[in-house]
Amino acid sequence: MDWQWLQKVRGPFPVALGGILGAVMLKDQPLLAGGSLLLGALAFLYGVLQGRRTGDVSPPAVEAAEESPAEKKSHFVDVAPEQVAKEGFPTPNEVSPIEWVMFLHLKKSDTPQTLGKSGAVKASYSLDLREAVLTEAHLKVLAEILAESINENIIVKNYHALILPKSGNPILGLTVAQILKLPSVVIRDSPLDGQYVESAVTHGRGLLLDDVGTDGELLVETASRAREAGFIVREAFVFVERSEGSARTKLDEHRLNLNAVLKLGDADFAALESKARQAAVPGG
Repeated sequence: MDWQWLQKVRGPFPVALGGILGAVMLKDQPLLAGGSLLLGALAFLYGVLQGRRTGDVSPPAVEAAEESPAEKKSHFVDVAPEQVAKEGFPTPNEVSPIEWVMFLHLKKSDTPQTLGKSGAVKASYSLDLREAVLTEAHLKVLAEILAESINENIIVKNYHALILPKSGNPILGLTVAQILKLPSVVIRDSPLDGQYVESAVTHGRGLLLDDVGTDGELLVETASRAREAGFIVREAFVFVERSEGSARTKLDEHRLNLNAVLKLGDADFAALESKARQAAVPGG
């Protein structure tokens, strides 16, 4: 018989032993001796039951009871694998998280549509990252990649704030600011009580950030107002730089260096759409 379970529960046994010794010492007082003996017996029985219960689950069984990788949630769309299979979502080996997020928020028009603040850029595909950030899992993917890009290109501790256009993608910007542990400065399109700046920070070196750089107009306008308020702005970061646009040239004219995680155009988005759709079809 395996008595190793006796070692797993030690608490009740001193009580049981004490009850038995008490009964011996109180043998001249039958009533007290009987009560002490009963207490010891109950404690011993409790220990036996607990020991058996604990002994039934060996360490290998505990490990087997943990969530297996197949049961864990997908990091693509924050759903369980069985739902991924049911709804035809791709597996992690077929499409990267950022490719899948972009595909889900990619818009295609039969005729070229105007993009950017000036409306001078025309393209068939548009990427709606303001829609993407409304899904927590998608926001997390975008913000973490953008924050990583910033850390790779500049020394964050040398900056005092993240400068965000309010009409851009402030949700993405605020999330990146939290990751970088920088305060946020939001620049309005129109003044409120004579002020364009919404922030407790009033000056210092700022990083300009938005989701997509197309014609560069909004980024330049935001940087200009931040500079007027007392900030030094030299670096701008976007997630996607549209290859059809002139954002880099525009920013360079205003002493701004544009950093982009990705540079994409219609041809790239068409290839992404094709890849994601094939991955989303079982056996495709």
